[in-house]
Order: sequence, then structure tokens, then C-alpha cells
Amino acid sequence: METFGNGIDTSAKYLREAEDLSSQSRNKVTLVKNYLLEKKEKAKANADAKSEEYDDFAEINRAIAYGTCGAVCGATAIITAGTSCAACYAIAAGVLETKLADFREKNREMMAKYHKMSDGMQVVLDKIFGMIEELDILDDDIDQVAELIKEARSKYEDVERSGIEFLTEEAGE
Repeated sequence: METFGNGIDTSAKYLREAEDLSSQSRNKVTLVKNYLLEKKEKAKANADAKSEEYDDFAEINRAIAYGTCGAVCGATAIITAGTSCAACYAIAAGVLETKLADFREKNREMMAKYHKMSDGMQVVLDKIFGMIEELDILDDDIDQVAELIKEARSKYEDVERSGIEFLTEEAGE
């Protein structure tokens, strides 16, 4: 009886350790999922052209495109009667808008990837939650068995302390 009781205690200890490790895993997976959701939101803001990163990207590329045209115009405006300026700015605007559209599209693609990855993390979280629930059920079962063993030990000790002798020789063996 004692060995069985010790086994129950050891099982309960290992179950608590497993629950702790499962909780730690769940917390780490939750951190990864939250990170992916943050990245998804950042990509969405970039795709919607509503972020500081997008504004910085657009500002730098506008400065390059229109600054280049300013230099071209300064050097060729008199010779071409300004037509080189008009052509340069028209080409720069088209190139710039294509580059900005590409930036937004790449961020839409990243947003979809982050969304898919965060969904994958949710699947992992769901599995971990399921394991934790199963561990809780098993832990409850072990606690109930441990309680039964304590009761049985107590009754056995009560019988031993009572000094009752067996009524038959066979029962005493």
C-alpha cells in the first residue's frame, strides 16, 4: 500500500512539472504569436500607406526622383526650352508611384504571411491548451486516488491500533 501511495505522490509531482513546462511553452508560443500579429499590423499599415516607415520610404524616394529631375532641369532647361524638365518629372512620377505601389504590395504579401504564421501559432496554442486540460484531468484523478490511499491507510492504522485479533486461525494468516 505504501509503495503504491509513493508512486501516486511521484506521479503527482511529475504531472505538476509537466503542467509547469506546458504553461511555459504556452507562454513562449503566445509571445511568438503576438510578435507575428504586431508584424502583421505593421505590414498592414505600410500596405495602407499609413505608417511612419511608409512615409520615410516615400520621402526618400521622392527626394531622389525629384532631386534628380531638378539637377537635369538645371543643366538642360535652357537648351530644351523646359521640355526636358517636363519629361523628367513625368517619368520620375511614374517610376516613383510604381516603386511605392511595389512597396505596398510587398507589405500586403508580408501581412498575409504573418497572418498565416500567427494562425499556425494558434493551432500550436490550441494543442498545448488541450494537453494542459488533459494533464489537469489526470492530476485530478491522481489526487482522488491519493485521497483514497490516505483513507485506506488511516483505516488500516485504525484497525491495527484497535488491538482486534482475528477470529479464526485462517484469518490471522
